Amino acid sequence: MASCVEHFRRSVAKLVPSRDAAVAVAVSGGSDSVALTYLARQVFQRVVGITVDHRLRPESSVEAVKTGSIVTGIGAEHHVIPLEWAARPDPGKVQLAARQKRYEALFRFCREKRIGYLMTAHHMDDQLGTFLIRLSKGSSIDGLAGMKEAIAWYQSPETQILRPLLRCTKKSLREVCIENHLEWIEDPSNASDVYKRNRINKALAVHPELHAGLGSLVETCGLARDVLQKKALHAMNSNGMVQVDHLYGYAKVSWPQYCRLDGPVARRVLLALSHYTSGHYTLPNYVALSRAHQMFSEGKAKATNMTLGMSILVPADDATFIISRSNPPNSTVDPTPIALGETILWDKRFKITLSQLEPRTPPTSKQFLIRHMIQADWELARKGIRKVRTTALPPEMIRGGLPVIVNKDGKVVLIPHFRVIERSAGVVCELKFAPEKSLEYCLLGCYEMQGKLCNMPP
Repeated sequence: MASCVEHFRRSVAKLVPSRDAAVAVAVSGGSDSVALTYLARQVFQRVVGITVDHRLRPESSVEAVKTGSIVTGIGAEHHVIPLEWAARPDPGKVQLAARQKRYEALFRFCREKRIGYLMTAHHMDDQLGTFLIRLSKGSSIDGLAGMKEAIAWYQSPETQILRPLLRCTKKSLREVCIENHLEWIEDPSNASDVYKRNRINKALAVHPELHAGLGSLVETCGLARDVLQKKALHAMNSNGMVQVDHLYGYAKVSWPQYCRLDGPVARRVLLALSHYTSGHYTLPNYVALSRAHQMFSEGKAKATNMTLGMSILVPADDATFIISRSNPPNSTVDPTPIALGETILWDKRFKITLSQLEPRTPPTSKQFLIRHMIQADWELARKGIRKVRTTALPPEMIRGGLPVIVNKDGKVVLIPHFRVIERSAGVVCELKFAPEKSLEYCLLGCYEMQGKLCNMPP
């Protein structure tokens, strides 16, 4: 059996092309991350240890300083990132909230320092624990496939997350520390039975004979997931089954071609298109997803509309159906501020840049608002359509998802899709459909989840 050191070297040789690359390591001070820092330093010229001080325990700042001494003693750089909390998270959500803020801080640091790789110390026990937690929740094959060795988080795609220790046990990592006389810090929260993951880790430690069988099962699930993803990607890219309207931000799907797909593949296509066109990556209830797929694949939805997460599915004719952003209730969506000269990603879908209309026409204000289109805007839009007859009309059901720019008094200044401009306001805008995630990412990355879609590592 290969040693932990051999597993690490094989993994990074596959994931990182150059030994001269700078790599960051998320270091909590525990034996796992200390061992990872040591192993990384044996391979790479520049290793940057990052400790996030969550400030949720009185002793955390002292531990962060001690961790710095351990890391610099190994020969790596070290930086501490203290977190700020407006309010302490609820007791049952502490780990989730801390994890989210921790990754945001880690990626921000890597982005600022232009570091392309962030290593985390997730190991085999973590992988098996994740598998068992998801199994207990009735997860699909995607959840059971576990963590990947390398992923790119959509909010910071320039930095890859690497998990080179997934074939190493926690016990073997602790042995690396002992053999090389490395200190580590015990986090008391890791011993608390309040958290399900801790209880599972303790059970796995008592039954090490489960490691091999469960590990093989996770790997098999991963292979099955990869096959389904490749089939879904092929289906999306072949024979014109999916056509994306990049002006209005919706997708048309060939009904006959969709109905010929296998169920698991079709559901992936449906979910990916829902995420891409809506720009919102919340995971719809699996039962709702399955029901939508069943109705569309059996042709029962040809006379009705359906919502799926933040998207709406609408039959266009006997041969196609449309997926787009659902029309949000106006009472639940606040207008988005935009300043003159500013570029924003509105509603996570449209990139909008506001600029001065003409040098000689000063704008009436430097601050405006963007809201969703309402029925009253349509009469103004029709005037713009008559002026520019080449403008193709979007399906009626998606109009409520289009942007309208108003002044502080609520008066319409611009309806960009229909060339409506109130010239006296002195502003104009550029608009592009540009969701945060590409369609391919929505298809291949959307199953990196744990109960909810955030593509955030465990």
